[in-house]
Amino acid sequence: VYQRMARGQLRLVYIAPERIRDAALIEALRNTKVIQIIVDEAHCVHMWGHNFRPDFLKIPSLFPDKRPPMAALTATATKETRAGIADALGLSESFELVTKSVDRPELKLIVYNNRTAPERIDHKPDKLRILLKILHTAQQRDEIALVYTATVRQAEQLYRQLNLYGLQVRCYHGRMNTQAREEVQELFREGIVKIIIATKAFGMGIDKSDVRYVIHYDVPGDLESYFQEIGRAGRDGLPARAVLLYAPEDRALQEWFIENNVISFQELHQLYDVLGSGKNGIV
Repeated sequence: VYQRMARGQLRLVYIAPERIRDAALIEALRNTKVIQIIVDEAHCVHMWGHNFRPDFLKIPSLFPDKRPPMAALTATATKETRAGIADALGLSESFELVTKSVDRPELKLIVYNNRTAPERIDHKPDKLRILLKILHTAQQRDEIALVYTATVRQAEQLYRQLNLYGLQVRCYHGRMNTQAREEVQELFREGIVKIIIATKAFGMGIDKSDVRYVIHYDVPGDLESYFQEIGRAGRDGLPARAVLLYAPEDRALQEWFIENNVISFQELHQLYDVLGSGKNGIV
């Protein structure tokens, strides 16, 4: 591929951020005329660049001398995220912001909770009862459904339960090995498996236009994630449903995630003491 790049035989080349470490890629780029850089799913630069996948922050270093024009694309970016993307990618202050309405008239947003009689959710078991009704209907109609859970444990448990009820489903999460994940993605792309139970790890790069249901079995962590995930339904422009199954105790899980994702005052104080002492080679 690198040789074909240098010979000018390729119009498009896709790379993962981690590929930037490859010296062979850097050498190939030196001998290739690149006219445009596109950063897809650009919110990941802001969300993951500083910890989970730091190679996102190395994208600007690909062209240290004269950088080609760059475009950053994302379906979900708050004002803060936009600023973070621009800063991380080294966009000029005069960059052009192009936005599109988030209105998706083909999507019907539905919430089941403790006030939606007769299908009320007073406790977690009620969610499974409603989910079974929806998925049995989807399977009878040969429709495609994505069901999102907040944890790997919940995804695996729900997968086992739905199989026992006779539904043809597959599970997907980040702890599966690469071969298993790729197998599920391929089965889904080819339409062999039509119901996927997954964590938020599923979806990026999966552009299937005829998803009729995106169901959140657990409340998402934020509105941006919710919009990103329900946006995978109805891309063919036909009616689709985004369903949220909400039990009163669901909020506690997301609060736990938030609390454990932020450094405590005690930890911050300990860090301050270590930095101030100059011990262990830290200055």
